[in-house]
Amino acid sequence: MCKIKLYRDFEKECNHNLKRKYYKRLKLEKMKELLKEKLIEGHKRYSLETKFDKSYIDYKEKFKIFKDINNLSVDDVRKIAIGFANSWHSRIDKNSAKDILNHLRNIQNLLLNLNGNYLFNLNLDDNEEEITKIYSGFPKKVKPTGRSKILHMLNGNVFPMWDEGMRIRYGVYPNAQGYFNYMNLIQKQLKTLSKEDIKEIEKLTRRPIIKIIDETNWFEVNKLKEVYQN
Repeated sequence: MCKIKLYRDFEKECNHNLKRKYYKRLKLEKMKELLKEKLIEGHKRYSLETKFDKSYIDYKEKFKIFKDINNLSVDDVRKIAIGFANSWHSRIDKNSAKDILNHLRNIQNLLLNLNGNYLFNLNLDDNEEEITKIYSGFPKKVKPTGRSKILHMLNGNVFPMWDEGMRIRYGVYPNAQGYFNYMNLIQKQLKTLSKEDIKEIEKLTRRPIIKIIDETNWFEVNKLKEVYQN
């Protein structure tokens, strides 16, 4: 009788554990689905309600010449890199173009090493030194937000954009270490999605997944601003 009771208790515990695992998996799948819908809806709103999406489309084509940094001119940097960042309210001094170009030439091998990578599965710890060097070497007149805009256009699969609202929301400093920490936080968001989800979102939006996350975060930050202002 004692053995029968022990067996039944064991069977009951096994069934309980199986149910817990099943509901946990079900909950995770539901969360992924909700996040996917949220990102797609966020992009739709962003493209309809802001002027930034048009700027992104216009400048994305122009940035293709930045694949060959050695052949870039100061005027290219002034018109394209600074032009794009300033169309997003970064206010970069156009006289910084020469210093920006020199920095891009200094880091071009580091940028090339990151080509073909995705933030989704990039080993950030192995690349921390390179990322902080890429970010910190910009002239001081190029502020944190402007740096991220330029870096994203150079490699939209690795470098996320950020602004002051996002830095406050995620509690990161506006420096190279803060940007690296922010990349870690965005990577965690990406890892809640499957590779199939990411491919589907990118196909629907025709944007890198990092850009779609940026758009959704931007709306959420601005919602909070509205709440506090009211």
